[in-house]
Amino acid sequence: MKKSGLYLSAGILSAAISAPAFAQTAPASESDPALGEIIVTATKRPERLQDVAIAVTVVSSEQLAKSTIASPGDLKVPGVQFVATTGRATALSVRGVSTGGNPGFDQSVPIFIDGVYFGRGGMARAGFLDVERVEILKGPQPTYLGKNAIAGALSIVSKRPGRDFSANVTAYNEFEADEQNVEGGVTVPLGNTLSMRVAGRYSNMAGWMRNRQLDTDTPHFKTAAVRASLLWEPNENFSLYAKYDHNYLKRVGTTTEPYNCGLLAPVTGAYIQPGEDCSLNGVTSAVYRAENFPRLSTTGAPNPDYGVFELNGGVVEAAYDWNGNTITAIASYYKTDQFDRIDADSSNVQITALETFDNSTQKSLELRAASPTGERLSWLVGAYGDIIDLTTRVPGGFFFAGDPRFGGLPAGIFSEQRSKQREKSWSVYGELGFKVVDQLTIKAAARYSSIQKTATFSFASNNAIYLSPGQFLVTPAGGFTISDDQIYRDFQPAVTVEFRPARGMLLFASYKEGFKSGGYDLDAFAPTPSGDIAFEPEKVQSFEAGAKIDFLDGRARFNVTAFRADYDDLQVSVYNGVAGVETKNAATSRSQGVEVEAQFAPVRGLVLSGSVNYLDAKYGSFANTACYAGQAAADGCIGGFQDLSGKTRAYSPEWSGTAGADLTTPLSGFLGDGTEFTGGVNLYFTSRYATSASLGPRAFQEGFTTVDARAGLNFADRKFGIALIGRNLTNERIYDGRNPAPLSGNRYFSAQLRRTRQVSLQLSAKF
Repeated sequence: MKKSGLYLSAGILSAAISAPAFAQTAPASESDPALGEIIVTATKRPERLQDVAIAVTVVSSEQLAKSTIASPGDLKVPGVQFVATTGRATALSVRGVSTGGNPGFDQSVPIFIDGVYFGRGGMARAGFLDVERVEILKGPQPTYLGKNAIAGALSIVSKRPGRDFSANVTAYNEFEADEQNVEGGVTVPLGNTLSMRVAGRYSNMAGWMRNRQLDTDTPHFKTAAVRASLLWEPNENFSLYAKYDHNYLKRVGTTTEPYNCGLLAPVTGAYIQPGEDCSLNGVTSAVYRAENFPRLSTTGAPNPDYGVFELNGGVVEAAYDWNGNTITAIASYYKTDQFDRIDADSSNVQITALETFDNSTQKSLELRAASPTGERLSWLVGAYGDIIDLTTRVPGGFFFAGDPRFGGLPAGIFSEQRSKQREKSWSVYGELGFKVVDQLTIKAAARYSSIQKTATFSFASNNAIYLSPGQFLVTPAGGFTISDDQIYRDFQPAVTVEFRPARGMLLFASYKEGFKSGGYDLDAFAPTPSGDIAFEPEKVQSFEAGAKIDFLDGRARFNVTAFRADYDDLQVSVYNGVAGVETKNAATSRSQGVEVEAQFAPVRGLVLSGSVNYLDAKYGSFANTACYAGQAAADGCIGGFQDLSGKTRAYSPEWSGTAGADLTTPLSGFLGDGTEFTGGVNLYFTSRYATSASLGPRAFQEGFTTVDARAGLNFADRKFGIALIGRNLTNERIYDGRNPAPLSGNRYFSAQLRRTRQVSLQLSAKF
């Protein structure tokens, strides 16, 4: 870790800030609301955030830059968790509802980029690029977003070309993990009606953990992204927008470390953890040697974990204003390729290694028409369709060849899973709003969806040792293939009542039914030829009521939402205690709670903010699921199964919240006119929560509080800036996916460490 540069940067910035005197802060103007107005498109129309009867959190491009937020996993929003585990498994959790990393899963909280649906968990790994804003929608969104958005959605809106020339660049160096990041964009007019924008980002990072087996920091990350976009506006009624996206991420190393080690007995009772410290302390020894796994795709030794994610594709959007009604068409094509290689046992001994190859293409088309807002009768109609092809391959090697600790088991024990899935879906949706009186509006909406999935799953193994069901590998040697197809159809109604008793006040209540399609467990570790790899659809009935209130001439804001969501056949990934994760449908689950957020601008340039979330997310009934590691009959494990009915779900902290202060004020002194100080402090806190669906006692993350802070200077009317930024300054160690390590006989565990403290020096310029 390089500290000298950090101390020098802090000293320079401190001197610059302390030299001039602060100018007096003027009171906020009554004609210019201090908190401003935020425009969102959560309802398929541009509307003020405070006018939308949905719980929405918005993060602007300025906020992303101020906090060096580079990807969805960096967001800190109460009620929202980023679930990061090994390899390809990434997901978002909203109000205690999420989806595992199984490639066959549709995400309960999908990502939408410029209105285009991305339903696979790997998209959460893609970084932000040239973003206008991020909208986090909480609760089911059956009408506006539709497809599988049963718990919420993350909507990313990119910056578009403007009519005038502009350019911006931001670069920072993060000292703790030795990361360098640069991002910029330029808009160029190409005549009176056509403009182009090109944006790019590059980052390189050494890592925030230490792998002492390889004597290096880990994980190394390298990302590169570029976007080129065109906007054609031949007249005031028509616009055509087109863009091309490329995103590349490379990972070398792991965030996994073992803990709670003991005498391990996966096969022979041998002790296989010499030299491992087995503490959650940011140190790992995970490594594998490729010569011990000759059927895998790599050679050379030793080899750390490794992964590559690549996305290519584009969007064309046409919009036409017809007598105040907006007609929009969006067509997209995207291709993603993802490869991950992991030391599956997470130890310093080469027991097992897995590789995953995931390739997908998706084509989508959406047509919609919307009336103008503010009319007594408003309407929205649309149709959506897509085709998504997914191919996966998972080769795996088992056991250290010839190692005496494994009793001379033969080398080359190998298995491979292959799957292909095609998904064809279409839906139609609409909403009708009627203003009964000026203060009261009732909206009725519905979506009808049809999703067809066809899958072929094959499993091959040269394992001739364990052929009987219930043994380590239950699959007979020689392999087999399973093929299946399913069609899922559903009607999803919604009703919303909006009441505006006074200016700046919205009271609302809604009832919604949501739907997420069933699918196939493409991560099934050891299926049988007659096994069923399909899982059922998931449904929800959701009730919400809330208030959004602006007062004190726009200097104060108070929002509150109460919710209850009842889920049937909730799709859950549970570690099976042997070597993998299996997918089950929980019979019922309920998430309920209250979300409160407030902002206050006592004087111009100073904004105080806070939020608190209470969440009660429990299974209603969920019997016959796998026991957690080491669970005894006295603890409820009967015949290898436990009953989780009434238990709190994973990633569902009872309490979470934020508190912060942001200050921007002009400075006087030798730095000249147009100079200002900008700074802030933000706290995020959460109570204890489980990180594994099996809810074992060793799978819990204790409650924590993180502190982020920023101090900087803007020059020449904000054309140039310098800032020192700290994130997680308390250096909390936060872990995901606490599960027994595969093949450990439930004798030791592994967990994935989120990024620890970050301290960055940032430079920015715009023209």
